[in-house]
Amino acid sequence: MFDLTVAPDDCFLDAKAMAQRLANRMKSAKRDGCCRCLLHRPDAENGFAIVSAIFLLVVLAALGGFMLTFSNAQHMSATQDLQGARALQAARAGIDWGAYQILQGGNPGCTGAPVLGGTLAGFNLNVSCAAFGPYTEGTNTFSLYQITSTASMGTLGSTTYIERQMQATIAH
Repeated sequence: MFDLTVAPDDCFLDAKAMAQRLANRMKSAKRDGCCRCLLHRPDAENGFAIVSAIFLLVVLAALGGFMLTFSNAQHMSATQDLQGARALQAARAGIDWGAYQILQGGNPGCTGAPVLGGTLAGFNLNVSCAAFGPYTEGTNTFSLYQITSTASMGTLGSTTYIERQMQATIAH
């Protein structure tokens, strides 16, 4: 191997002797077929790059895993928010249906439930009406009806379960 490092005894040589010693080293290196660079790394530094690369890969993998988890949680939250708004609209549709049944006089007990369509299809709708009265106020006699509408979708206890409930009171 060709080594251009300076040995301690080389410091006491004159320029001619130093050149001769360097030439001898170069001849022996050519004969052996190898050379060593001036910037030779000590053995203690060997493998440092692989440790750094593995550390960087682990950090990037952890960051990717965190981003994936965060993205999934955000997607699930947005989906539940949308389904919650749809459930609220389904419950409101149940209130409207119950009010229609009472005001038309054909079904004041709100038996049965409407079939929802469109984006509200798939929601289970339960509408109940409770009558209170009759009450008299001056010359007017009326009854109060409390309508409770519950819209739900999914299995109770699961992460995808959505339920919204609304109540309204109508005098008729």
